[in-house]
Amino acid sequence: MNTKPLDIAYLNETFNYNPLSGDLTWKKKGSRRSVGSKAGSKGKLGYICIGMQGRIFKAHRIAFAMFHNRNPIGAIDHINGDTSDNRISNLREATLKNNAANCKTRIDNTSGIKGVHYSKRYGKWIAQIQRNGKRCGMGYFETKEEAQKARIEAAQNEYGEFAKH
Repeated sequence: MNTKPLDIAYLNETFNYNPLSGDLTWKKKGSRRSVGSKAGSKGKLGYICIGMQGRIFKAHRIAFAMFHNRNPIGAIDHINGDTSDNRISNLREATLKNNAANCKTRIDNTSGIKGVHYSKRYGKWIAQIQRNGKRCGMGYFETKEEAQKARIEAAQNEYGEFAKH
């Protein structure tokens, strides 16, 4: 994917952006597209990707740049976690740390709670959080609910509005 600065004048000549639906549509006819057709297609990770000028761009970065008339600083976070939802109300600038904090619970998570797992060795629940790239434990707990409460509190303190539970 491309993270070079976007030429906003070129974007405005090339696309229409609907901030309520999140759709980008083509303004110009191309060899494989018509005027008014939706731009891009869903990639492996669910992001809408658009090919132009011989490169691939993520639609959420284009949408953000067109709406705010400037290039985004850092990452763009999808607030609701749906990487194909490019409505402007669902996009916000974020640091990589904030963006990672708002990611979904991993598919291999067995507790169903982000940052909480059961230790067979100790027979207790463990709550953990990433802090400055390192895993930090918040202790051992008798119940999953106690571990969850500790994890939520730590996530709120560490990530604020970007915390996802």
